[in-house]
Amino acid sequence: YYITNNLRYKMVLILIIKLTISLIMMVQLSLANVFVPSGVEWIPFSVSETAIVPTDFSNLAVERFYVRLPCETSVHFKLFIRDDQDDKNGHIQLNSKVRGNVYCNGAGAKKQYGGELTWFNMDDGAMKCESNGVNIILVMEKTVDRITIMNKGQVLHNQAFTDNDAFCRKPTKSIRTQVWNYGGSLDLGVFDNSTPREECAKYPDHWKVLFAGTDFPLESGESVTVRCAGGGSVTVTCISGETYDTSPDCESDLNG
Repeated sequence: YYITNNLRYKMVLILIIKLTISLIMMVQLSLANVFVPSGVEWIPFSVSETAIVPTDFSNLAVERFYVRLPCETSVHFKLFIRDDQDDKNGHIQLNSKVRGNVYCNGAGAKKQYGGELTWFNMDDGAMKCESNGVNIILVMEKTVDRITIMNKGQVLHNQAFTDNDAFCRKPTKSIRTQVWNYGGSLDLGVFDNSTPREECAKYPDHWKVLFAGTDFPLESGESVTVRCAGGGSVTVTCISGETYDTSPDCESDLNG
């Protein structure tokens, strides 16, 4: 009886330790800064200073751009996504930290400015500051199928496109900014074909087995996701000359 209870106690203790480690890893992940590739150039924009940034996303499956905004206040801004004739394909607008909209030109019944405007809400407090306590960095991804707004690995809004979403599915050739009622500056960063790449040299040899078919080393900004033997998945992203694990799953697989 004593041995049985002692064994149960040890099993419970081990389970608690494992859960504690998992929670610590999750907290560390949530407190981590947003990884922005080192080659991305930050371009300031404000109420009085509009940024117009040419982009080259040709042959890239994902268009990715970043917005750096202040922690202490809510800023109303808009990003116009435009084609090679500088006509508006659509826009992404955040009216606050909890409310925004996506506009697709030529979409739907074309009742709103010749297209369709979709409003969305975000959870209060979902946007997290960087560890410096000064900035929030939003990651915006656009493909032919979706627009996704993220912060610290959490999806704030995802909008899937249909065949009727017209111009939003077209490649973005430039981004133009607009800001309302804010005396400071925000920053726009674009990760496209013009962004300098840097290979990630640091990775364990056994990753070549775990990520079979992946051409290591990755370049900055590249990610790869695989399923793990014990269930779950792991994503590794190459950032600024090193390789980072952006998922707490599959620790044993990553550690070899």
